[in-house]
Amino acid sequence: MQERAEFEMPDIPEFLDRRDGKNAERQAAAEEALRKLNVAPSPKPATVRLSDEDQMKVSKLKYQLRETHMSPLPLASRRREAKKLRKEIDAMKKPKKGKVEKKANAPKPSKPKASAKPKAERKAKPTGEKPKGDIVFEMIARSGGATVAELCDATGWEPHSLRAFISVQKVKRKVEVVSTRKDGTTTYTIKG
Repeated sequence: MQERAEFEMPDIPEFLDRRDGKNAERQAAAEEALRKLNVAPSPKPATVRLSDEDQMKVSKLKYQLRETHMSPLPLASRRREAKKLRKEIDAMKKPKKGKVEKKANAPKPSKPKASAKPKAERKAKPTGEKPKGDIVFEMIARSGGATVAELCDATGWEPHSLRAFISVQKVKRKVEVVSTRKDGTTTYTIKG
């Protein structure tokens, strides 16, 4: 049998601090420079020992963060999502100062709006008032039809809203509506 050779550990220079992975010499030089400027060095952040469950949550959040950066979403969406995930990770890593139990999210009593009306009242229309759509089609059905200006005055709609309404309703009501343009005014009539 061969004898095992004893392994000799190489000398590690004193200026290397293996615990935090930083060069202690540089750190000391930085602290000296801060002392000369009369600035106190920033305190080291408190490290928090996370439970196994929290460590799993953090690692899942970090994975989601990596996936977010690689996703095909627009840049603004990716940044927004990444910001949320980073906040969540930071919140888990921060030391908890004291156990303050939050109350369960109890539903707040809903306050009725000052102008809120019961649903039945809101939907009910005053009795002599016709729907605007019926007014439009009655005016178009006249022998001479109706101009866009007349229809807008009767309904209070803008011309583009009126044109959109007529284009949709002529299909729904199965009516052929003809538009004619003379001297810069458009007139709608029902053919038939």
